[in-house]
Amino acid sequence: HCRKLTAINLSNCKLLTDKTVEALAANCPSLTSVTFDGLPLLTDRLIEALAASCPSLTSVSLNACEQLSD
Repeated sequence: HCRKLTAINLSNCKLLTDKTVEALAANCPSLTSVTFDGLPLLTDRLIEALAASCPSLTSVSLNACEQLSD
């Protein structure tokens, strides 16, 4: 388990999906910073998962995630 993990950078992990981020968020509630730049499979579902499971999140980077809406 990664309950104490506060930051993670998974940029350019091209096969990362919303389901993976949902599991990460559910198991890492202490996250304060996430970087998911250049991940073409992520959608708006990841925002919902992070918001629901990571109340301390203060920094989110989602550059070049083409399926995210503005």
